[in-house]
Amino acid sequence: MKTILKKASVLCLALTCVLQISCSSNDSDDIKDPKDEPKVEVDYSFKRNVVLEYYTATWCAWCPSAADKVKKIKKQKKNIFSITHHPSNYKDIMWNKYSQVLLGWNEISFYPTVDVDRKKWLDWSGTIDENDKNRDKYVKEDKILELFGKESYLGVKLNSKVASNVSLDIEIQFAKTYDNKIKLSAFVLEDGIVADQSNNNPNLGKNPIVGYEHNDVLRYSFTNPLGDVINAKATKKGNIFKKQFKISIPKNVKDKSKLAFVVMVTDGETNEVLNARYVKANQSNEFEKIKNN
Repeated sequence: MKTILKKASVLCLALTCVLQISCSSNDSDDIKDPKDEPKVEVDYSFKRNVVLEYYTATWCAWCPSAADKVKKIKKQKKNIFSITHHPSNYKDIMWNKYSQVLLGWNEISFYPTVDVDRKKWLDWSGTIDENDKNRDKYVKEDKILELFGKESYLGVKLNSKVASNVSLDIEIQFAKTYDNKIKLSAFVLEDGIVADQSNNNPNLGKNPIVGYEHNDVLRYSFTNPLGDVINAKATKKGNIFKKQFKISIPKNVKDKSKLAFVVMVTDGETNEVLNARYVKANQSNEFEKIKNN
C-alpha cells in the first residue's frame, strides 16, 4: 500500500531538509511571572489534544484512503486535529518547503504516512506487515488516546485575526516546571483547496478524483517547522508565555476566509508533542483547564 516517493522529490528533500527555517513575521515576546501577578493556583492540568500530521501527494493513489481515515478519526474524537503535508514538488500545487523539512526529519520514505504527535505513525490501513522495519512505530486508532493520555501539564490559548494581514496571539500556561528545552511551532493551514487526486479506492470515487477537496493543508510556518525554543525562564510552574505573530497573507493562499491555525508545544530533545491547539480564522479559544482533586 505504499507509494514510493518520486526521484524529484527525494533529490529536493536532500537539499531542503538541512534548512533552518526561521519566522519572517513581526513578533513580540512577553512573559508573565508569578512574582508580578497575584499568586497563581496550579492545582490543575489541561486537556490533551493530539495532532495527526498527514503526508500526502496529489499523485499518490493510496492517499485518499488514509485521508478518509483521518477524517473519520477527527469526527469521532474532538480533541484530535490534523495538518496535511504536501512535501513532493512533483506535480503537486500544494508543495511547500516546511513539509519537506519535516518529511526529512521523520525519515518518511513513502506516502501516505500519518504521524501521531511526532511520536508514532497511525496504522491507517490496519494491515501493517509484520516484517516492516518500522512496525513498532505504528499505533492503532483506538490506542491513540490511551497512548498519549487525556491531560497535559501545559495549556495553549489562541486568538486569530485575518483581514489584510494575518495575526496570531498565543499564550502557553505551565502547570509544572519544565527543566528540559521546550519548543513552539505555529502553522497556517487552509481548507477547501480543489485539485484532482489520484485514487485506487473505488469506494471513494474514480481515478483520478476530479475536483477533490484538500483540507488542513499547510501553507506557512511562523516558526521553524520543528519549533523555536521558548525562553527557559518562561517554562516554570505557574508562568504564562506569550507570543504574537503578524504577517501579510501568504501568496499561496487561495481563500483567506478558509484559513486556520495549529500551534504545537514540543519537547526540545525528542520533538514529541506535549500539547497543541487549533483555531479557525477570526476565532479565539480559552485554556482548557482540568481541575485536579
